[in-house]
Amino acid sequence: MQYVEINDSDYPSKEKIWDRLYQCRDFELSHFWQKSVFLFTLVSLCFTGYGILALKVVDVDIKILDLLYIYQYMSGVSILGIVLSVIWIYMMKGSKAWYQVYENTIYEIEKEIFLEYENKSKYVMGQYVTRNKSNDTNFDFIGVNPGAFSPSKINIVIGWILFGVWIVCSFFSFFNLLCYYFKVAFQNFHYAWSAILSFALVLAISILAVNVPKKFIKSKPLSESKDSYRYLALHKYIAQNVR
Repeated sequence: MQYVEINDSDYPSKEKIWDRLYQCRDFELSHFWQKSVFLFTLVSLCFTGYGILALKVVDVDIKILDLLYIYQYMSGVSILGIVLSVIWIYMMKGSKAWYQVYENTIYEIEKEIFLEYENKSKYVMGQYVTRNKSNDTNFDFIGVNPGAFSPSKINIVIGWILFGVWIVCSFFSFFNLLCYYFKVAFQNFHYAWSAILSFALVLAISILAVNVPKKFIKSKPLSESKDSYRYLALHKYIAQNVR
């Protein structure tokens, strides 16, 4: 990677950088929820497809071979659901990481901007929140008072819940698929072997779904050293040197 020497005079003012960082932060926050809506649509389609297939299973006139095909499709849909849940979690975590980068940079610049105005220092991002907590804020479930909760963390927890639900659906689908396969092939359901093999398959799929995407979706600016990607740590230089 080649670096271009930049003089202090080439930088914009702190105020312009500060305003631009707020725009980037707001942009990231707005798209944070748009990403959730997009992924929720895909996950909803998976749930719909899985439900339609599950309704066919309860048909009393259905044949065993047809059940095998249905459980194959249900297994495929559940695997897709696992993958989408993992993508949901990683995408929400990535968005949260980026807007925190912007907020940390804003915090550093605001400390420099408001340093000259002692009576304004309380309005620096972060300090204003901690110094002006509402007495009504609590962690209660019941009531209408504001709660000290993080919407971004809640969104990530939703991804974990979806991941757990699809794990259960996968186990159910694989277990029934193997049971009917053994019934056709060996004239016996072999419930114990079906449960063991289903658990192994779901565990393997989950491990692959969680770890394989990391190699392709990892953000280099957030994961590599600051020596390799200096622009990520630029906020410290700006806060100290930009005039």
